[in-house]
Amino acid sequence: MQVLIIYVDVICNIGTGQVKLASHLPPQTQTEAHVALDQDFIADVMFSVQSHFSEDRIRAKFQEYVQGIVDIGFDDAEYPDDAAKKKAVTANQRRVELWKCVNGNPVIFTESWTKYNAV
Repeated sequence: MQVLIIYVDVICNIGTGQVKLASHLPPQTQTEAHVALDQDFIADVMFSVQSHFSEDRIRAKFQEYVQGIVDIGFDDAEYPDDAAKKKAVTANQRRVELWKCVNGNPVIFTESWTKYNAV
């Protein structure tokens, strides 16, 4: 797990439940709104693993979770009501802002958005 962290941003050891972030990522604090959402997500993943869900189903959970954040960043997310929208956008505001300015360059986000919408 130590070696892999230089190639990825986040790595999760399903066996131990340990989640490691790459050192180049800004540190998270418990006061950040998205931390509670992330913890709920990981708890759901761990439950799925312990319940022997298929690998495809667990991978789909990750894909859906990340896609939800991407949709918020592109302002494409759909919400059941205004309260749900406010909660999701507020919780993910910092991570979306950081993502939009990867290496201080908002152009990368714009290029990603163009490619994303072309699909």
